[in-house]
Amino acid sequence: MKEHLKPEFVNVPEALIEALVTSLKKTLVPELKTDAYSLNVLRSLKIDERVVVDLVLPSFGLRSEKNIALAVKKALVSHIANADLIDLNIYSDVKPSATQSIKTKDIADVRNIILVASGKGGVGKSTVASNLSVAMASLGLRVGLLDADVYGPSIPVMFGLLGDAEVKGFTKEDSKITYMIPPIKYDVSLMSIGFLIDSDAPMIWRGPMIASASMQMFHNVFWGQLDYLIVDLPPGTGDIQLTIAQKINVSGAIIVSTPQDVALKDVVRAKKMFDKVNIPNIGLIENMSYFICDSCDKRHEIFSSQGAKRQAEILDLPILGELPLISSIRQGSDNGIPFLASPEDHPIKKHFIDIAHDVVAKVTSMAINDETRDNVSLNQIKNPKNSEIPEKKRRLPLI
Repeated sequence: MKEHLKPEFVNVPEALIEALVTSLKKTLVPELKTDAYSLNVLRSLKIDERVVVDLVLPSFGLRSEKNIALAVKKALVSHIANADLIDLNIYSDVKPSATQSIKTKDIADVRNIILVASGKGGVGKSTVASNLSVAMASLGLRVGLLDADVYGPSIPVMFGLLGDAEVKGFTKEDSKITYMIPPIKYDVSLMSIGFLIDSDAPMIWRGPMIASASMQMFHNVFWGQLDYLIVDLPPGTGDIQLTIAQKINVSGAIIVSTPQDVALKDVVRAKKMFDKVNIPNIGLIENMSYFICDSCDKRHEIFSSQGAKRQAEILDLPILGELPLISSIRQGSDNGIPFLASPEDHPIKKHFIDIAHDVVAKVTSMAINDETRDNVSLNQIKNPKNSEIPEKKRRLPLI
């Protein structure tokens, strides 16, 4: 944990400062194994005609963020007679957990890149990547989704953009490099080779062409500022996976599998590939884990049982979630509306939200606890006073 930052206080009585510090020190952030005070969340408190408080979280999407806001609010109302005069502004300043390699001045400030992989096809990896992206965006995060499966791009279909996505671009005058502007849907910035080619045409490309196209979707896209870029890898451990793993600095990888042994064998290969290229394994998601019958309301484990859990224990991988086999997820993907973006109020949506919380906590923990990394974003380069308030995000306040 880095040195504690001194908040800016204007016209604030000492008793209120002490109350805030005490309250934040008592507010635990278990997912990061620390307390709210140690996270430097309180950046500014100014009392004039109104009471304006600025909190800066290490990321939106932490399970503890509401408790942090409530702790500050509670301390304030104990000293401020009129609670209606309190403006509690909440921001986030996501730090990269790895020195990013796709930063281009004025073009991209992608803080964290997360690979979603599978050892084999047919396990629902693209479905998981799509819904995870939408889930993370719903938590207030700035999210992008890159479809790196050049041979079989799925994202255009899953987001209802097949044949409808007009990818515009611009050329920088100084470098003469052309950048594509990703379409945005459900608050997720999207890029796929499927936006650029005839979807019915076969991709008869050799390895070097595939590698070049993959790198262009990282470097020649106007990603802007993203907290997380989710990369939907093609299945297996081939050229594209190795090219991305070796040429792009990523925060970590999520492996998707189904419970049966034939899929879990490939999990081992995928995990070993990431180990060899020094990419942290964030965890394993078991997709199609079970099926609940509509008429009998009984859980049926069609593709075996507890297979991913056993394999995860052997490989020392955390289980991020067990996702059931339900028709709503499949229908959403086919109809171009990710399950998490549908209006249906389904209890299984919480599974994806829980996974999103866990992914955010894991990456945030790596970023704030590893002081040896170069955690400098382009924003901080332009404005080196890291105690200042970052650019306001989309979501204010929690309460």
